[in-house]
Amino acid sequence: MEIRWSDLALEAWQEAVDDLLDKWGAEAVLNFQAATIQWQKVLRDNPEAGQIEPLLENLPKVYRHAVVTQYNKLIYTVETDYIRIVDVWDTRREPTRQVGKIRHLDK
Repeated sequence: MEIRWSDLALEAWQEAVDDLLDKWGAEAVLNFQAATIQWQKVLRDNPEAGQIEPLLENLPKVYRHAVVTQYNKLIYTVETDYIRIVDVWDTRREPTRQVGKIRHLDK
C-alpha cells in the first residue's frame, strides 16, 4: 500500500530531525531516519499495525500511531487506497496542542 505524507507531517518530521541534529548529532538523525523507514515498511504490509490513538478517538476518522522513537510517533490514517501520515508528534509536548492540529485537518 502506498504511503503519503501530509505537509503537516513533513514539516513536523523535519523539525524532529533538526532538533535531533542540534541536541544529539548526526547518529541520532540516522537512527530516526532508519526507524521511520522501517515503520513505513511495516505499515505498507500491515496498515493496522499501529495502535488507535486514544487522544483522537472522538474524531470521525480512525487515527493510529506508530512509535518511531522514545520521543516521536507517526500519526496516520488508513484510507481506501493508501496510508496517510498526517503528523509526527513529539511525545514530550503538550498533547492537546498536537491534537488541535489534527482536529483542524479532520473537519
